[in-house]
Amino acid sequence: MRSDVELAFVAGRTLAALRPDHLLRWPTFVPTLAELEIVVRSAIRLVNPESDVPAEQAAPVAQYTTYLERTLTPQLVEQLTALVRRYLATTQSPDVARWSRAACFSTIRAGFLLAGDLEVASRLGQAAYPAIDPGEIVRDLCSWGVSDGYFELRAQLGLRAVNLGFRG
Repeated sequence: MRSDVELAFVAGRTLAALRPDHLLRWPTFVPTLAELEIVVRSAIRLVNPESDVPAEQAAPVAQYTTYLERTLTPQLVEQLTALVRRYLATTQSPDVARWSRAACFSTIRAGFLLAGDLEVASRLGQAAYPAIDPGEIVRDLCSWGVSDGYFELRAQLGLRAVNLGFRG
């Protein structure tokens, strides 16, 4: 049975993972970084059919692109087009690993935001993302947990009290 603080962390992490721009990192949607890169390249190819695709990814990208063409509504294609164009204006090669890592840290931070407990956020964040070095998770949480942004968000949510995890 989880404590209220642990449930708050899980709720925050889950809500952040359900954001449309993070949903693909949900393990049941796209389980690996290799597949995620194919999905991203497919989205780019859908919007920009002339985009380059590495030869080893050509067949799966074509399959995903066809799937996206069949399943996305015109409104979603319009939103995807805007995102892809904005992305292409900044870079030409998708850094899926970097984005994925940032998305994972965002979900851990969201859990910490609601839980307000560094020990719980660190422990459950490490359990959720075992591929990320635990020390990096702790450093990120400590750094973010003393930022103005963290305290402003907690205040906006009415979560002024913070459990610093002092045990004694």
